[in-house]
Amino acid sequence: MAENQGEASKPKGRTHNFPEVTSAKSRDAVATALKNPTTRAMVREERHKQKELIDDNKKIEEVASISSKDKEVGKLIAEVMEKVGKDGVVTVDDSNAIGNS
Repeated sequence: MAENQGEASKPKGRTHNFPEVTSAKSRDAVATALKNPTTRAMVREERHKQKELIDDNKKIEEVASISSKDKEVGKLIAEVMEKVGKDGVVTVDDSNAIGNS
């Protein structure tokens, strides 16, 4: 029975990524509001105002640390990003081993 409860709590149909909106009615209200071109333009403008350029090694380390939930991993990713440059590609895999290669 516990498996079915998880399935029942998942929203059906197209959803948007709004973690702060918890109820299905709220999600539906937000999705409906975003169908309005004026609302979409306002949201786009607000997102543009809040945009922050991540351009130095310290900011990259902060973002990587938050994303990985590990300060050491964030530092390692920042070091690698510095080596490969802004147009480089970094691939990260999960591992149970200790250390890096």
